[in-house]
Amino acid sequence: MNELIHVFAGPSLPPSAAPARDFVVYHPPASQGDVYALVASRPLAIAIVDGYFERVPAVWHKEILYAMSRGVHVFGASSMGALRAAELADFGMVGVGSVFEDFARGRLQDDDEVTIVHADETQDFRPGSEAMVNLRATLARAFECGVLSSDAARQLTGYAKSQFYPDRGYPALLAWAKSHLSPPEEESFRGWLVNKANRVDVKRRDALALLNVLQDFAATNPAAKAVPWHFHHTDAWEQVRRNVSVITSPGLPTIVGSEARVLAELAARPELHARLQQEATLRALRVRAAKQDGYVPTESDMQAALADLCREHRLTDATALDAWLRRQDATQADLERLLGDEACARRSSKMPVSVAKLDVLDLLRINGTYAELRSAESARAGLPKGGNE
Repeated sequence: MNELIHVFAGPSLPPSAAPARDFVVYHPPASQGDVYALVASRPLAIAIVDGYFERVPAVWHKEILYAMSRGVHVFGASSMGALRAAELADFGMVGVGSVFEDFARGRLQDDDEVTIVHADETQDFRPGSEAMVNLRATLARAFECGVLSSDAARQLTGYAKSQFYPDRGYPALLAWAKSHLSPPEEESFRGWLVNKANRVDVKRRDALALLNVLQDFAATNPAAKAVPWHFHHTDAWEQVRRNVSVITSPGLPTIVGSEARVLAELAARPELHARLQQEATLRALRVRAAKQDGYVPTESDMQAALADLCREHRLTDATALDAWLRRQDATQADLERLLGDEACARRSSKMPVSVAKLDVLDLLRINGTYAELRSAESARAGLPKGGNE
């Protein structure tokens, strides 16, 4: 686990307004697969502020659960992050801010409360509409300031809510007010709204609050996330995970700290490095094959793998196992992943002998050894080279 926190943000906290933090890596709004792709780098935490939807698949609940099951803390606030945090709070995702609280408590229920249209990163995610939560809060402030009557504030809020989210904005509110409010109240509201300091940007406020929470969180030197539930590798998850892996092409994970130093030491030992590279590749293929077949390790499979691990390393109790994990720079989440993959690798190694022999024959052909062995066998049997049996 490294000390980095990855933050997905866009129009709620554009690059021009995002405060620099040594421990924070900013990303554009999250889409499906982005959280999953980051888990391999073992970050301390992932925080979602903004996220794509509609034409781009939205960040999936299951990948957030996967991240937490692998020891990654996940936070959400402001926009898509607030929605996901409200939906996954019972599973351990941490929500921050008033938008999250309103969704978590049921005061808000519609996704369109936080939805807007916006430009891309080259234009600093400039908003093309205004979020309903911001309009709602601004109209409430106008009432509190005595600029609007309660009835006018209620009507304006209802009008804004009735609009399709790309059409929502302050110009539309002022146009409606001109047609439906009394001239004195409309003029008062227009004059008050011209001062942009009176407009409430709830989403920006919550995003900045999230950064403060993350800073305090990082300062506590937290351990890896621990969850009281088991992540299930369902068929649907494996299918989406494979599709996401193809689409996102996350590349090699970032490896830092002691893990990077261990790999550097291994590279200084060429023979050992080459042998372990081969073994790791074979093991990875076995694990992948089992998962593609839809295999999900049972509790007994995991316990068998754990028992063998403890026996091999002479770990006689939980204290010894914890000490072993610390020496490996590994967490309990890492242990669960290792055991699950080991169970998958064992299952693939028990494939039918006929299938294994076919694979060996394919390997002999592809590396050119088949013809050599065939000639040697023919010579031993006294057959002419190239003869048929």
